[in-house]
Amino acid sequence: NVVPLVGHTTLRGAVMADTSRAADAGERAAMRELLQEALDAGAFGVSTGTFYPPASAAPTDEIIDVCAPLRGRPGVYATHLRDEADHIVSAMEEALLIGRELDCRVVFSHHKLAGERNHGRSRETLNLISRAAAQQPVCLDCHPYPATSTMLRLDRVRLASRTMITWSKGYPEATGRDFDEVMAELGLDDEAAIARLAPAGAIYFLMDPADVGRIFSHPLTMVGSDGLPFDPHPHPRQWGTFTNVLRAMVREQGLLTLETAIHKMTGLAADQYGIAGRGLLREGYHADLVLFDPATVTDVATFSAPIQASQGIHAVWVNGRQVWDGETTSTERPGQVLTPGMALPRSK
Repeated sequence: NVVPLVGHTTLRGAVMADTSRAADAGERAAMRELLQEALDAGAFGVSTGTFYPPASAAPTDEIIDVCAPLRGRPGVYATHLRDEADHIVSAMEEALLIGRELDCRVVFSHHKLAGERNHGRSRETLNLISRAAAQQPVCLDCHPYPATSTMLRLDRVRLASRTMITWSKGYPEATGRDFDEVMAELGLDDEAAIARLAPAGAIYFLMDPADVGRIFSHPLTMVGSDGLPFDPHPHPRQWGTFTNVLRAMVREQGLLTLETAIHKMTGLAADQYGIAGRGLLREGYHADLVLFDPATVTDVATFSAPIQASQGIHAVWVNGRQVWDGETTSTERPGQVLTPGMALPRSK
């Protein structure tokens, strides 16, 4: 099942020839019109990624202006913040301001603290979220790994304790290898090596596991994988996020109860995104079900070998139809593109 969001970057790319500047009045109006069309067609809200070059030049007032069609709807504003390192608090405050101006829920996507000098600051950011939640709708998601993944960027290479290349069109031989090793092989400094590998993607080890655990323990935190399925050497979160939580955080660490972990994967997400009739085992609800053994369920994907299916999942049903029998997928395709306030099925 799919919950569609409209990308602010997609809107900018659709109407702007040059995304390295703020949008002018005409471009903002064109983006608003496209957003209105998408929301009328059933989109749940907007996502922004002001950390990334195509949207980093967009000022706060542009985002509020473009996203005006969200007002009066039970939508979400999901955001990958401008900064998740030294300036994370101001970036979070910007997102909360946008949420208040648009009167919609703010979702902090993949909440993290990047770089050693920011380790431990989750206490500060989670307190900010808790205070904000008393005044406006807000939630967050997180994955259980101490590393993140995105395009190969100099600022992230210099912030991370280790960088692994996930793909490279400039130097395909770098795929799956550490950046430092490739840099030495090429005899280049970090800036020149990035130019040689570009375009490229990477995994960055820059989070503190204690922060990850603390974030997961917050009552508003949902489990999110943020997987990139088409990387030649993807982050293991694509294949192992949810089973990693069940193995490590529930069974091994006791950080979460089984019931709490499952709710963070299901009912909490359905509630925060306004998805009717899903996320709970309740008569009349859609039967989106996973049958697993809590004593054996485990992730297998690793950073060195990320494309590996999890174990201990015995069956999966989507909208009441079985799509996995513990060994193979079926030919059933019962998933739907969901729309806000979708009616519940009739009870049988």
